Amino acid sequence: MNKASLLALLLPAALGSCEKQSAAAEREAEIVERTGDRAATCEAKRKVAAAYLSEKNEDGYRLAHAAAESACLNHELRRRNGVAP
Repeated sequence: MNKASLLALLLPAALGSCEKQSAAAEREAEIVERTGDRAATCEAKRKVAAAYLSEKNEDGYRLAHAAAESACLNHELRRRNGVAP
């Protein structure tokens, strides 16, 4: 196998692993949110904010942090008021 063939095989795998943490966390949060589990949604959205923070993306972090706070407050208020999850 020549170098070009080897590169053609390895390049897609290498590029796939370069995906940003925030993009993966966003997709995971969307999946969790569709389950309707508000506690899990709160945690998933916090992970999104943490991913943006680790990427040093201040604007993304601010938006994700606000979304996480909203999801977590929603969960807490519903829990305190005895509303079904």
